[in-house]
Amino acid sequence: MDCQTWVMSVLGKNQVESWFGAGAADRIWLQTKKLGGFKYTAGNERVVGLGYSFNSQSQAYSGEWTSGAINMLRIFAKESGERRYMDEADEMKMHIEHPLAGNFTLGGRRVEAVKYANERYYIPFGWWANPFPNIASTAWLLFLDSNFNPFNLGGAYLPPK
Repeated sequence: MDCQTWVMSVLGKNQVESWFGAGAADRIWLQTKKLGGFKYTAGNERVVGLGYSFNSQSQAYSGEWTSGAINMLRIFAKESGERRYMDEADEMKMHIEHPLAGNFTLGGRRVEAVKYANERYYIPFGWWANPFPNIASTAWLLFLDSNFNPFNLGGAYLPPK
């Protein structure tokens, strides 16, 4: 799922649509949610977070991949001026903060961190997502809390020039 959201974060909504037609970015995002959305509901088209390909059966989601999608939605909102993208991003962020983020003990020290996934899940690429505190997921939440887009030098939620 990060393959879609990270690429569209770098390219921007307008660039994707200039190449593939009006509405292409939204269609890619919808297909991404259908394939890997956590608690995806047809008709509502919203998700709690993003998990892994063909996620509809066991329903796992990732702090890192959900954060990347939020970053993309913030870029879309800035680029298009459409509030619906921010609303969806805000809703997803709430579901990272509760229950994926929390206080954990690592090496005898209490730390605030974000789990990589909400449960142990076999990813079809041949590895496991685990519900452990994770530096990538934690860094992404710090980016989001700081309104910092790691794909833009300087951190702005701006489309590419």
